Amino acid sequence: MNDEFELERITKTTKEGENQMGRACISGLSEHQQRLIQIGKLAGGVGHEISNPIAYVKSNFESISRYIEVLQDLLGKYNSFLASVKNQSTNHQDIRDGIGDIEGFEESIKKDFLMKDLQRVIDDSKIGINLIEEISLTLKNYIRMDYSERKGAFSLDQIVNNAIRIVGGSAKRIVSIHEELNARNMCFCNKEQIMQVVINLLMNGIHVLENKNQDGYILIKTFDEERFVVCQIIDNGPGIPDEILQRIFEPFFTTKDIDKGMGLGLSICYDIIKTKHHGEMFAKNCQGMGAEFTFKIPKAQLSNESI
Repeated sequence: MNDEFELERITKTTKEGENQMGRACISGLSEHQQRLIQIGKLAGGVGHEISNPIAYVKSNFESISRYIEVLQDLLGKYNSFLASVKNQSTNHQDIRDGIGDIEGFEESIKKDFLMKDLQRVIDDSKIGINLIEEISLTLKNYIRMDYSERKGAFSLDQIVNNAIRIVGGSAKRIVSIHEELNARNMCFCNKEQIMQVVINLLMNGIHVLENKNQDGYILIKTFDEERFVVCQIIDNGPGIPDEILQRIFEPFFTTKDIDKGMGLGLSICYDIIKTKHHGEMFAKNCQGMGAEFTFKIPKAQLSNESI
């Protein structure tokens, strides 16, 4: 009996040691490798996301081009009228006829509406161009993340918003992402690392839902606790079997096919939250939904006081 107990204790200790060694081995280089994998997955989605405002702006510029042609015709009539007025031989009747011709043309092209709509189309195009710039800049910043250990006080809500913006294109065809962002306190973190955690968790949920015959749904929530700022990501997938739930943060553990991943994503997330940010991270099945992943990061003022 004692031998069995001792064997079980040694096996458990050995397993824990293997997990710690595995996390230590992957915490450096594999974070970069995992980010490259995610960038590859996100590229197609970002391209799709950008294609929508590009098509919109292109359509608007076609309208602008037509409006400019009409306004050039109107400007031509103004110039012809001005030239006739300067001609001393032009009589009053000719001037009245010229004014009538211009007014008739203005009415036919609906000049007042045209001018207002032209401004609207230009303003809308600016919005589309700004959206393209924002999407591109967010992805560029993610690609160029500084993976130093520098930390500061950051808004978890803003980090989550940036992560959603990055994965939005990949998610749109598969799931709808809903937000309940209510974290009022700043968290003390390396924002690039925390963004990678959020992106990994979102992409994990998208992967689970992409082959399901149902409308995919992901809810991401943030809120404050006494010592922590908390993020929860909940999907409406099938949930996590108990035997997998117990091992889900182990390095190299994966249920994916060999060509789909190495099982590092969730382990890296766990290492970032637990080891590098002294936070908490766990997963469970959410009644009436699917899987729920939660991570907690110390509030900025608490972390600063403890340094």
